[in-house]
Amino acid sequence: MKSALKLVREKVLNEKTSQIERKLPEYVGTSAGNETAHTTSLEYNPVSYNDAMACLDAKFWRKAMAEKLEEFVRKELFTEVGKPKDHCVVGCKWILKRKLGPDGQVECYKAQLVA
Repeated sequence: MKSALKLVREKVLNEKTSQIERKLPEYVGTSAGNETAHTTSLEYNPVSYNDAMACLDAKFWRKAMAEKLEEFVRKELFTEVGKPKDHCVVGCKWILKRKLGPDGQVECYKAQLVA
């Protein structure tokens, strides 16, 4: 049986994550000849893991989440224990933000895992 951390890490690092079939918000398209480029608005930050994996920049979000999980392991911030029968387990959620530079370009992708 795999540990919960290994399962989460596999989900984050899996390059073949299934795409969510829905319209992504705030897309801007431009075309030149027969080539079309699509970019997401930099004002939009994904609100869930599924939103992040459906974005065009999913590989950057995946990398940011993997780095955060590796930081948890490196700093030994948790101890894995079995689920108690008489208690509920606290869930968690990813908070994802793009950090922009003074020129408005993305400098880095930040991921926080919160309870």
